[in-house]
Amino acid sequence: MGLSATEDDTASAVEHVIELVQGLADAPVHTLRRIACRTSVTHVIQLTEALLRLAPAQSSASWLRCLLAELYFIAGRPRDSLAVVAAVSGADVPWPVAESAAVARMLSSAQLDPQGARTAARHRIEAADRFESADPAAIAAGSVLADERAQSGDVEGALYWSRLVATHAGRVPSPFWSAHLLLKAAARLADAGEDEQADALCRRVREQLDPTPYPGLEAGLAHIQAKILIRRGQWATLDARCHSVAATATPDRAERLHAPPLLAQLSIAALYTGDVPTARALLEESRRLLSERDPALRNATAAPELLWARLLLEEKEAGRKRVVNHLNHLLRDPRAPLRELFATVAGSAAWAAQTAVSAGKRALAEQLATVTEEVCALQPARAALTAEHVRGIVRCDSVALARVATAHRDAWAKARAAADLATSLEAAAALAPASRGEPGRHRDHRRLVAAATASAAPRPVILRTPTAPDGGGAQPVPPETGWTALSEREQQVARLAAAGLTNRQIASRLLCSIHTVNFHLRSVFRKLVIDSRVRIAEHVPA
Repeated sequence: MGLSATEDDTASAVEHVIELVQGLADAPVHTLRRIACRTSVTHVIQLTEALLRLAPAQSSASWLRCLLAELYFIAGRPRDSLAVVAAVSGADVPWPVAESAAVARMLSSAQLDPQGARTAARHRIEAADRFESADPAAIAAGSVLADERAQSGDVEGALYWSRLVATHAGRVPSPFWSAHLLLKAAARLADAGEDEQADALCRRVREQLDPTPYPGLEAGLAHIQAKILIRRGQWATLDARCHSVAATATPDRAERLHAPPLLAQLSIAALYTGDVPTARALLEESRRLLSERDPALRNATAAPELLWARLLLEEKEAGRKRVVNHLNHLLRDPRAPLRELFATVAGSAAWAAQTAVSAGKRALAEQLATVTEEVCALQPARAALTAEHVRGIVRCDSVALARVATAHRDAWAKARAAADLATSLEAAAALAPASRGEPGRHRDHRRLVAAATASAAPRPVILRTPTAPDGGGAQPVPPETGWTALSEREQQVARLAAAGLTNRQIASRLLCSIHTVNFHLRSVFRKLVIDSRVRIAEHVPA
């Protein structure tokens, strides 16, 4: 007599539990990593802590402590990571464990005491003869110095250290720390527009993840992919590749390392395309993950993406006055990532300057222009268009703005320059009535810029441009909608919701959290252009 479906499922579950228990006995570290990827970092932290309490002196204890340090780091708990590696000492500790512990110590310290970690990083690199000796902690120190240069707005300096780190990351014995260092380097390269090099590093990370999966690193890969696709204006591709990863970045999974900047990056993309509700939801998810990290990190802005998303959302929801106040505060705060924002996010400096000018705060615009010039002086060739864009706004230089609008490689910055050019031309026309030949010249100029902007991205940016006197200008293209716009997981959620299941029942059926179901349903509502789950059934194919 055959087993029923329920008995079959139970037998399968029991076999799976037995397999995991056997794995914990034979290969605990590898098994725990697999469990973390399938369940959550929090669960595996608890399980690893329990294993260490049961057998603190067993042969695998030092390896388990290294794994625990990595998991704490992923969960945003660098203080606990440091405490764990402090217990990894003694002549009997295997060298890969000792080396991995040194890397954990360097990178965790950098989150808690950046200045002290930078001093320690310089000493470590000097002692290692600038990477000539095979010292994994010195390689991690290079990443700390790359962060320092990026935060000061020095993209070239950050790239110098990032490339060195990427070259030597294979010497780091821990697959997690090696992959993390490669992701950090890839993110710096993506910020600088070095897409091919960034993609190459991401491929190396994927090769490492195939045999040794790790929680949270998929979010890091998606974050870099999002940076590249946003700059190209490829919104549809972004939806397909990155939102499914972001949907798993929920507080119950406790992946607080790469997930917050990914969510902030997707919030930026939503704001660029005019989808304010989705942008707000994504930014709230990002900030909620950050709020649950180590208290010492709560006041730290983990990445300029978070600041940029917040500024853009403030403009949409609270207006220019709130943004102006925020910009004034950022200029006064030496810890604020304003320089890194201007250096790494195309169009951000020009947007800030235009916001100040539009609010009648000419002095603030001049201050922002000064900061931009200082940042651009560190990389004159790479940042030439950024400097010209800001100068064009502050000096009402239509020729400079036209050059940026036609030459910029970033889709959103290109569109911003086109809008700023239209504003500049209208302001000039208002101050000095044009001669009979002038309207035609302005019309041709706007058409040239509109054509250049349209060619910048397969999915044009939705940007509110001042109305031209002749009614010209490209019309915004709405984001992709309809059933085919949904990802496979979004379609699964939509079918279950249409069948009458509650969010809790859907979460149970799909083995995910209620937060994940809510996230997918928001995407379903947005892409189907509906405001109620009862209307989902109208769109589900027969």
